[in-house]
Amino acid sequence: MEGQTECIRVRRSVRSFTSEPVSEEDIRGIMDAAVSAPSSKNRQPWLHRVYSGPIVSEAADAMAGEIEAHLEEEADEDRAGDLRSALRTMEILRTVPVMVATTYEDRRPYAGVLPAWREGLTDRELVDTLSIGMSLENMMLEAASRGLGTLCIGDHLYATEALARVTGIEGRVVALIAIGHPSENRPRSSTRNPDFVEYHLSGRSSS
Repeated sequence: MEGQTECIRVRRSVRSFTSEPVSEEDIRGIMDAAVSAPSSKNRQPWLHRVYSGPIVSEAADAMAGEIEAHLEEEADEDRAGDLRSALRTMEILRTVPVMVATTYEDRRPYAGVLPAWREGLTDRELVDTLSIGMSLENMMLEAASRGLGTLCIGDHLYATEALARVTGIEGRVVALIAIGHPSENRPRSSTRNPDFVEYHLSGRSSS
């Protein structure tokens, strides 16, 4: 296994997977890392559903069908481009051996909370979403430490009805995580901008 800091630096989004199955040991180790993540008030506001076998490609096919239907009716070219990108994501998802669907679970609702920056989302729901993000990051880093590749997918939001129909999930799916063996070993591209960090350290320069 690689060191965790090195995993952070080399982890990348994988878009090409082999057909090799992921061992149950690896799956359980990855999910153990996911549920070990910190969460606000220890609410653990997630439920990770792990799928393997034909249901993964069935879900991808169903979502692709719903996206294609939206694309046929879409007049806005920018949104049409997003839908075409989502279709490419579904082509990738068809090939992966393991898919994790993570839902937001409001098991212990907060009382007296105020609306946050987005209509329909309370401030505590926003914090819970950040907690889920930390759980997903743990999942992807643990997979990387085991030599596996992952892809965090948000394009399911274009096809929520199809996903629910195949999986039976009724809750709010925050993300899908594809997990498998990468079919190619290429380095992570240097696209992250260090200028997106500001330092305000006491007695030190901010540059």
